[in-house]
Amino acid sequence: MGTWGTGPFDSDPAADFVDGLEGLTHQQVIDVVGRAFRRVTESRAHDWPMAGLTIGP
Repeated sequence: MGTWGTGPFDSDPAADFVDGLEGLTHQQVIDVVGRAFRRVTESRAHDWPMAGLTIGP
């Protein structure tokens, strides 16, 4: 069963995203998070489903 909530890490995709940062160097984390932010800010679709896909793999 998946998780969902209103907090920043209360969903499976968000938790998976953070788990994927484990073991990375500081610079790698900065690069991954930077790419995620760029995908969000450059996307023309600003609805909930797109937000989840943007942070995903």
